Amino acid sequence: MRNIKFLAILAVVTLFAFTSCNKEKPADKVDGAYKGYTLASSNFFSEMFDADQSLTLTKVAENTVDVNYSSSTWGTFTVSGAVVEGKEAPFTLSGNGSVKMPSMQGEMKEYACSLTATVYGANSDKNVFTFNVPGVMGGTKMVFYTDAPSLAYYVAGNYDGTVAYGVGGTDYDPVDATVKLTKSESGKVNIALPEIGSGQMSIPALEINDVEVTTTDNVVFTLVEKEVSLTVGSVTYAGKVSGTYTNDNLTLNYSLKPGAMPMYINFVFTGKK
Repeated sequence: MRNIKFLAILAVVTLFAFTSCNKEKPADKVDGAYKGYTLASSNFFSEMFDADQSLTLTKVAENTVDVNYSSSTWGTFTVSGAVVEGKEAPFTLSGNGSVKMPSMQGEMKEYACSLTATVYGANSDKNVFTFNVPGVMGGTKMVFYTDAPSLAYYVAGNYDGTVAYGVGGTDYDPVDATVKLTKSESGKVNIALPEIGSGQMSIPALEINDVEVTTTDNVVFTLVEKEVSLTVGSVTYAGKVSGTYTNDNLTLNYSLKPGAMPMYINFVFTGKK
C-alpha cells in the first residue's frame, strides 16, 4: 500500500513538473515575424507612410526578445534584449538600441533609439511598435502597425506638375501647379487645389474634403468622383472631381462653374509626388 501511495505522489509531482516546464513564457508568445506598415513623424513632417514593412521578434530568454526592423527609407533598427511583460496578451515590450540610418550625404550613421510596444502576437492586427530616435531631425518617431492601413496613406502627398484647362471648346496653355492630398479624419482624402487663371477664368485655391479612395490591387488607386459645391467670398463654385494614382503619379480631373457662369471650366492636373 505504501508503495502505491508513493508511486501516486511521484506521478503527480512528475506531471506538475512536466506541465510547469512546458508552460509558454511571455517571450514564446510574441516570438515571430510581423507584417505591417509604418508612419514616421518629426518636427519637419507628419505621418510619412511606408507600406509592406516587416519586423522580427526573436526569443532570447523567458521574458526577453531581440527586435529587428529594416526599412528601405529609415535604415535598420536593432534592439537587443527587449523586456516582455505580462502573463497574457496584450504584452508590453520595451528596450533601447540603435538604428543605422542613411544621412543626407548618403553615408550610414548610427543613432540611439528606444522602443515601446503593445504586442498581441504575430498573427494579430492590434500590434503597435513605437521607435523614438531623439538625435534625428529634433526627434523622430516611427510607429509600426499590423492593422490594414487607410488607403488615403498611399495617395497622400504633395504633387508637382501642370494643369491644362479649357472652357467651351477653347483650351489654354498648361501652367505649373502643386496639388496636395492629405488623409482626412474619416480615412478619406482632402484635396487642396491651386489658384489658377485670371479674370472670369480665375479659380481661387480650393479644398475638397473627404474624397473616397478605392483599389483592387494596391497599385492603381481611384479617387472616386465627388460632387463639389464650395463658396469662397460671395462666389459658389460647383462641379465635380475625380482622379487616379499609381507609382507616385497623380491624374486629377475636375470641372468647376463659378457663380452664374453658364459653362464649366474643365481642368486636368498631372503631377508626381
